Amino acid sequence: MNKSELLSRISIDPDICFGKPCIRGHRIWVSLVLDLLSSGWTIPQLLEQYPGIEEADVLACIAYGAEMSRPDRDAAVTTTGQTAEWTAEERRRRREREENLPGRVRLLPPERFSDEPATSEDFARVCERGDPALTGRNSDAVHWRIVNSCSGWKQRPTTGEFYDAIHAEDPTGRQKAIISMWANEADWRELLQAWAQRAYTLQALVGALHRAGHDRCRHARLINCWRAGNRDAAR
Repeated sequence: MNKSELLSRISIDPDICFGKPCIRGHRIWVSLVLDLLSSGWTIPQLLEQYPGIEEADVLACIAYGAEMSRPDRDAAVTTTGQTAEWTAEERRRRREREENLPGRVRLLPPERFSDEPATSEDFARVCERGDPALTGRNSDAVHWRIVNSCSGWKQRPTTGEFYDAIHAEDPTGRQKAIISMWANEADWRELLQAWAQRAYTLQALVGALHRAGHDRCRHARLINCWRAGNRDAAR
């Protein structure tokens, strides 16, 4: 299978996974596959965890990552409609990231953030009619993000697994994948709601993002503004 055929297995749809490159027909992002491979997962392990994909899909993710890292990628000539589609979209997104300097901010060290849990007043303000029973290891915000983002996983994570992943000092490959899902998929409101529902403290969240290699996540600037117990961002 040549490179063009491999790349045809990658799709970019603004209505799926926030427009992130995914394996075609699945809500499995290229970045997740590459993260797992870099963490030591083998292709057979990936195929076992995600039974709906094929070895060629994993190779397609590798080919996509290689293509995007080429120093001459902007001069590359595309020969298929699909390749042109994702190349144009990727270039647009790269330009936006380069022009949007705040998006490149790195998270501050975890110790710069408050380790105090959200209060009942925080919960009432952020979650409005939220159920107090759906907090901590049973966070409602975490539950719905998992439902929306992990349908392609062989074993969908639980909210309890998410809680354990956030608080793991030495996260496993699966725990890093769960944190990657949250870093890449959760919107700002969901981050606030999970905090208000005591799924994590700010310090715990930032520590988990650092350990999973997401210290430059898309919400880094806003999270940094929220440091040291500053709750203005939640209002």
